[in-house]
Amino acid sequence: MKTGITSRSAVLPRRAWPALLTLVALACVTPPAPADASQPTTSTGATESEAGSAVEQKPAPAQAATPPTASPPTTPPAPATTTAESTPATTSPAPAPATASAESPCDTDWVDGQTRYIVLGERADDGKPLEHFRPSDPMYPYDLRGDRFLFGDKGSIYTAVGRFEDREDGKAALQQVERERPSSRAVLTTLGPYLVPESPTCRPSRVARGKNPAIDSASWIVAKEGVLLLGSQSPCKNGTLTKKVTVLSCDGMKTLMTDSVQHVCDHDRHVDTCVYSLEPGIVFIKHAYTLNGVTSIQARALDVRTKKQVFKQKLTNGSGLAGEDTDNTPETDFVDVDGDGIPEQVVSLPDTGKRTSVRKWHQGKFVETRSP
Repeated sequence: MKTGITSRSAVLPRRAWPALLTLVALACVTPPAPADASQPTTSTGATESEAGSAVEQKPAPAQAATPPTASPPTTPPAPATTTAESTPATTSPAPAPATASAESPCDTDWVDGQTRYIVLGERADDGKPLEHFRPSDPMYPYDLRGDRFLFGDKGSIYTAVGRFEDREDGKAALQQVERERPSSRAVLTTLGPYLVPESPTCRPSRVARGKNPAIDSASWIVAKEGVLLLGSQSPCKNGTLTKKVTVLSCDGMKTLMTDSVQHVCDHDRHVDTCVYSLEPGIVFIKHAYTLNGVTSIQARALDVRTKKQVFKQKLTNGSGLAGEDTDNTPETDFVDVDGDGIPEQVVSLPDTGKRTSVRKWHQGKFVETRSP
């Protein structure tokens, strides 16, 4: 009996199994409880909130990583490279006046405004390099800047072919262009006098142009010393041609002075003319003409304030004779040898180019310098 009781007490009744299972379950949960023994249930909630905060902290690093990414945007303004590059751009215009002042003073390097061109089209000036005229291939398209011509449109570039002094030659070439380029709408025209410098301080007004036809018919217009100088040359007629320079007021309304030279000719030859400033109010003009091996140079200085000629000289280089030793015969010319924009009277030997005499303008005349 005793044994039986023991065995019965060892075996739990079936109704006690749920309680036992609950105790076992609690015992299994008990290990995490020590982590927060004071509040077992709340500890579970705290763990969830910590887990939630850990999940929210992951974007935070992403935001923390974002600043490095955001810092590059701040970097572009920061680099002084842009400012440094803009500074040279500001200083780069400085050479521009130098180039303008360095423009050739002689009309051999200018464009004759009375020359006829076949214009193929017009476009806005985009600042790109221009195609230059090719004397070896005159019908190859080239560019002309509208700002450099009296009749041209500012800010425009003209694409043209050919250069024609004779109108009939231009018409014949135009017909050929129309056959080869039927959609080009080509036109034979002139752009008017060539303007020197590129941005002249003086310019003839429309009223002056209507009043004085010589303005529109000039080959070039030079703005210098507060006046306008108009250059034009007549064709060779009856064995003579004339090169003329007319001095006008800044607006072109008044004729102040005229200067002209005549030469014997056998056909149309160009008289090369150079225009300089000697000193404030004094303009220097040099005409050079070569025929049969003889070069004639006629120079004069004009005081545009008093409207008087203050200097005049005529020189001849070469004799045109057969067998002449031209290499060892000194030649005299007016050349800007020191690059200051003012010509000197120079005597040199053609074979070596050695200067034997250099005279500079001083107080109304050319005087000898110590070192040629």
